[in-house]
Amino acid sequence: MILVGKPDCHLCHVMEEAVAPVLAARGIRLVVRDVREDLLAPPGLSVWARAQRTLQPYEGWLTFKDWLDRDNPRLQFNVARGLALAGAIPESERQWAALMRAEARARLAWLLPPGTILCLPTTPFPGPRRGLPLATLDPLRARISCLTSHGGLTGVPQVSLPGATVDGLPVGLSIVGPRGSEAALVAVAKAMEAS
Repeated sequence: MILVGKPDCHLCHVMEEAVAPVLAARGIRLVVRDVREDLLAPPGLSVWARAQRTLQPYEGWLTFKDWLDRDNPRLQFNVARGLALAGAIPESERQWAALMRAEARARLAWLLPPGTILCLPTTPFPGPRRGLPLATLDPLRARISCLTSHGGLTGVPQVSLPGATVDGLPVGLSIVGPRGSEAALVAVAKAMEAS
């Protein structure tokens, strides 16, 4: 299992302290590597997140557009706003995002050979407090999506677990495996939960 982070990453050190004993008790060795963002995602994680934020809403809009037109349901503001904007995403943006998806899938297939599990913080900061206004949450969500978009963008399984706390706030641990490793990730998640 590989824990990804920079040597000075406080969240990564907290995660390493929480995860290493659990894995060691099960005979799994934790290897901590400084995996730079340019190695994980050469164009940058924010570029992958942008591609996901382009494709996912448009694909959602395609899935639900007939139902929306037929039933005109009442939706939460964020959902309605997202669906309305998704239908207007230009073809050129969708084509660019599809190219990024293909590149990201190839990159993770190369980085995650069978038997490898990538660990990284789920968010770049402890969990935000509940009840924050949209003007505060939207930029936080954009930063969070940099660490969570690769699962949806590439189709690799990703599980987020309660990892530790920093200053009394929760920090999640994401475990990511190669395509087809869902059972292994669930087993690791259960082992961590049991400890």
